[in-house]
Amino acid sequence: MRAAILVLTLLALALPVAAVVPRAERIATATAQANRAAARSQALQLDLTLRVADREPIGSGKLVTHPTGLARLELRDAADRPERHLLLGSEHSASRKGRRLDRPRAFLPPLFFLQVDSPATLTQALSDFGLDIEAASLAPCGQGLCYVLGDTSRVAPPRVVPEDSEAEAEAALLSEPYVTFGEPVETLPNLPEPTLWVDTRSFEIVRIESRSGVTVDFGPTVAFGEVRFPDSITIHEPDRKPVRFDILAVVPVNAPAAEFAPSWLLAPDSQAAALPARQP
Repeated sequence: MRAAILVLTLLALALPVAAVVPRAERIATATAQANRAAARSQALQLDLTLRVADREPIGSGKLVTHPTGLARLELRDAADRPERHLLLGSEHSASRKGRRLDRPRAFLPPLFFLQVDSPATLTQALSDFGLDIEAASLAPCGQGLCYVLGDTSRVAPPRVVPEDSEAEAEAALLSEPYVTFGEPVETLPNLPEPTLWVDTRSFEIVRIESRSGVTVDFGPTVAFGEVRFPDSITIHEPDRKPVRFDILAVVPVNAPAAEFAPSWLLAPDSQAAALPARQP
C-alpha cells in the first residue's frame, strides 16, 4: 500500500492531471444564485467615501445601482462641490460642477453583475461585455482560488502533497486536483481579454477585468441589514492611481428608469436628491 501511494505521489508531482472545472454556464448559474441569496437583485443605494491610493478620504457620495445595468454616482469633495457619473448599459458620462467631462474616470464599474439573479441574463450581460462565456479556468485570488470566466490561458497553482503522513498523502491524491489549462491564448496587443473572477467556494464576484484595461477588485462581502455587499470597491485604471470606495451603508431604494435620465448630470441639487428607501 505504501509503495502504491508513493508511486501515485510521484506521478502527481511530475505530471499534470485532469481537473474538473465546471462549465462556464454552471459557474454563471451559481453566481446568479449567490446574487439572489445576498438580496442584491434590486435597486441599491451605496453610501461611500472616496480615497486615492492609500490617502485619507477626499470625498463622499451616494451610488445607486440597478440590476438592469443603470447606475448613477454623485460625489462631493470637502468644499461640497459635486461630481456626477451616469452609466446606461455600456455608456458612461459624467459632469463636474455642472459641466460635462470629456474623459471621466471609471468610477462606475458594472456593479449590476453583482445583482443579476437570472443565469440567462447574467450570461447575456457578460457576452455583451465582450467576455468569452465558453471559457473558464482557475487562478489564485487572495487566500483562495477563483474561477476565471473568459480566460483559458491561466495556469492553476501546483498541488502540494504532504510527505509526512500516508493518510494526508492519500487524502491529497483523492481531492480535486489542479491542472494547466491548455496553451496560452494569443490576444491582440494592448487589448486584454475581459474576465470575471468568481470565488470557488462562495461564488461571489471578486474581480472584473475589462477590455479597456480597467480592473475592479471587491472587498469581502459583509451584511448591510438584509443585503450582503462588498465592503469596498477598488478601481485600477491604466496610468492612473487607484481609487477606493469604502462602503458605509447599503439600502434598497425605489429607482425607476426616469431617475437615470441624462439630464440628471446637469440638474441643480434641488432636483437631484437622494432616492427614497424602499419600504419593507
